[in-house]
Amino acid sequence: MSDNSRIDSISRRSALKRMSAVGLGLAVGVTGTGVAQPDKEIPYDDFERPYPDKTTTRFGSSLRGVTAHPEMLALSKKAVKRHFKASDLSGKEYGQALQYVLEARKDYPVEHVSDGGDTVIRLAPEAKTEPLYPAKNDTEAQRHHRNAVQVFAGGASGKHSAETSGEVSPQWDQNHHKDITEVLLDSADANLYDYPIIQASDDPDEFGEEARGEVNDICDQIDLGALDGYKDKACDIVASALDVFHTNYAQYYDPSIASISFGPLGSIDVPAGLGKAPEATNTFYYAAASADDSEKFGWSLHYLQDMSQPLHTGMGIEQAGFEMTWTGPEKNPKRWLHYGFEDLLRDFWNSDPSFSSETKSMEQIMRDSDTADYVYPKSAAENMAETSTQYASDIYYEILENEDERDYGTWDWSTKYNVYKDLANCYSELGYLGRGMIEKFDS
Repeated sequence: MSDNSRIDSISRRSALKRMSAVGLGLAVGVTGTGVAQPDKEIPYDDFERPYPDKTTTRFGSSLRGVTAHPEMLALSKKAVKRHFKASDLSGKEYGQALQYVLEARKDYPVEHVSDGGDTVIRLAPEAKTEPLYPAKNDTEAQRHHRNAVQVFAGGASGKHSAETSGEVSPQWDQNHHKDITEVLLDSADANLYDYPIIQASDDPDEFGEEARGEVNDICDQIDLGALDGYKDKACDIVASALDVFHTNYAQYYDPSIASISFGPLGSIDVPAGLGKAPEATNTFYYAAASADDSEKFGWSLHYLQDMSQPLHTGMGIEQAGFEMTWTGPEKNPKRWLHYGFEDLLRDFWNSDPSFSSETKSMEQIMRDSDTADYVYPKSAAENMAETSTQYASDIYYEILENEDERDYGTWDWSTKYNVYKDLANCYSELGYLGRGMIEKFDS
């Protein structure tokens, strides 16, 4: 698929109008009556987002096809130098790694293309198209490349390295899942026994191999092309990269990803989205409906909630700092960005930000949105992901372009406000779809 056609296919405004999952069969089609239900389009006629004109910046497939670190090419030169200054590189290592990035930017220039008010950053026509990775025999350039990657990951930074050495927690705080579920149930027109649903809604963050077995088959979702002989290993590498920020692969779904760079080995195509969260939403919803099982319904709501979190529906490979090198796969997670974003998200949940007189907490935004008339779980998860993925690269780019601190308290007001508006649109739709699922389950 050409970059231009890909831009058309993932246009934010087109996606928000289309919201398509029409004609897709359910992975598990049993209900309480044992009758298979077709997936149907969810009506959005009366639904209005808090910030319908919020524009986004995202990366084109040509950029993501040559590097798993698009920030090295897409950020402004000013931002690149700021990240280097924040690192603990010094002397020759500092100068050589910075020079490596600046030279790479000459070989891989980018252009900013307008798409209905949004911005797509893609490779310029004159840019190289082979993977951005040093030759196998150029060990010095490989060292400079690794240093540069570490700068943007935060791992080479003295003020972040000690803070980011531990494990990464799930993107939603587990209790946050319970809080969201409680608000959805409280604001829905339903007569359900809430307690078991609420208590179970954080369980999938503890799922292990059993859940992976329910919703695996990553190899079925990607076209490896020339890497087909490397298929099982490549699939394991992608799944492992995503698991850096997601407790299992079922909690992720990126409907807009078009390609993944495998460094010196080339790139792979992802023609139909990457991740299994919609199937998990669907599987557990109908398992719950067939047995009147509140626990499994709580699990289904968990996966829908994950789809409202933009970094669960986009930039997964980039967040993980995934890269294939001549010696094998490497991961340099952007933990400082991840932790800072999560801190913001938690603050926005039940506190009214002071950005303007009209801003509300995410909890209130979710309560105030409309409720879908009818909802099919797989469609709900896919539609939610279609929206939130449009904001994933926007959040990723916004933070990297303007910040380099894990402490979000130091972040600029405009950074926080832009992230707030992205999240507000997602929370609003989560209320719309989540209540719709609850009322359908209760009917």
